[in-house]
Formats: sequence, C-alpha cells, structure tokens
Amino acid sequence: MRSKFLTAILFFCSLHLSAQQNTLVGTWQYKSGDTLHSIKIITPTHWMLFSERIQENKNEFIRSAGGTYSINRNKYVENIHVATWKDYGKEKTNYTYKVTGDTFHQKGTLVLGEGTKVNIDEKWQRMKLPLKNNPAIGTWNQLSSKGVDANGKLLWSHTKATHIRYMTITPTHWMRINLDSNKVEALGGTYRIQGNKVNLNFELQPSHPPSDITQRVEGNKLYWSLILHTNNGDWMIEDVFEKVTPRTAKRVSTQ
Repeated sequence: MRSKFLTAILFFCSLHLSAQQNTLVGTWQYKSGDTLHSIKIITPTHWMLFSERIQENKNEFIRSAGGTYSINRNKYVENIHVATWKDYGKEKTNYTYKVTGDTFHQKGTLVLGEGTKVNIDEKWQRMKLPLKNNPAIGTWNQLSSKGVDANGKLLWSHTKATHIRYMTITPTHWMRINLDSNKVEALGGTYRIQGNKVNLNFELQPSHPPSDITQRVEGNKLYWSLILHTNNGDWMIEDVFEKVTPRTAKRVSTQ
C-alpha cells in the first residue's frame, strides 16, 4: 500500500513539473524566410502573434491574432479568440511542435472558415532579453478608455461593448490588438519599468512615439494612465483592463 501511495505522489509531482516546464513559453521571432517579420508571444495560458511584410521603406502590416492554446505531448492547438480578420472564430488549427535549444518548429494545418486548408511549416527563434518583474504580466481585455484634453473636455469614451483591446504583457514584451467597427490596429514592442512607471517602445508599428504610463494593478484589474503631448496641448488618457483567463478568453471574442 505504501509503495502504491509513493508511486501516486511521484506521478502527480511529475505532472506538476511537466506543467512548469512548458518550453513554448517565451517570445519568438519568425526565422523561416526573409520576407516576413513576425513575433509570437506564448505565455503559460495564451498566445499572440504580430506579422508584417518586410518592405524597403516601411514594413506592411499583415495580421495579428491571439487566444488560448493546448498542448498534448507534441500536439499544439491554437484557439483563436481575437484577430484582425473577419470570421476568425471559425478557423481550426492542428499542429505538431518541437523545441530544440532556442528553436521552435511549428508544423501542421490551419483550416479556414470556408474549409480551405493552409499548410504551416514555421521555425521560430527565441528572443532573449533581461526579464522584468512586472505585476501586469498576463493577458488583458480592456474594459474602458477615455481621453480628456488640456481644458478637461472629454475627447472620447468607450467600453468593451463597442471596442476590443486585447493585450498580452510578458517579462520582456507587450502586444495589443485594437478592434472597432472602423479601425483595426495591432501594436507591440519591448518596455521598461521602474516602480509604477512603464515606458512602452512601439517596435511593431513604430510610427507611434514611446509612451510613459503610470500603472496600477488591483486584483484582476489593470489601470493605465498617460499624458499624450499634442500640438493642442497635453491629453490625459485613462484605460482600465480586466485579466483574461482561459475560462473567460472565449467571452472576449464575442463581446
């Protein structure tokens, strides 16, 4: 009986260790060609992708997407919960994966909403940067955003009912998809943090200037406030986010 008890303990300990040793977790740069610039972020619960076509003068944005995922041995399935193209909720993925050193090999099929199969065979290289201790690490869905000009006049105010802003923050990078009826935007890059001050570098879609943000995390809420310097004076922007879990992720895509 004691032997069976010890065997059970060792078995569950091995499951716990294997969950901790998810070699996919990290930030990856696409290495399968010289015409695409793609960054993929994988956290213990979510993934997010940004892709652009390399051009001589300015790279051309192609797509961005994110969601949850599951792994089973060498099987890797991405669940698409938000994306910058229409009908993204109908896609199905079926991949195998292998991590060798700093290389992540992803291979399989992406089945589009109309049933068309796209063969995927990609190699990604892990990006190595100093890790940051940031209480905002995780995946977030924006609840509300508002902007006020220098005279206190409300410039805009919206909620998740009309806008999707889906963001992932890791110890090295941040990435966000903005969706509303008239505009699709994807942003991302590295950041610096000191105390409650965060400086975002816009390395994906680099036309945006760096932003200095005051950050506060309370429970499952993330509060960002920043001052945007414009030709018409300083604007104050306040954003409120809610942490996304695998349980609530699907709800984000249907809001």
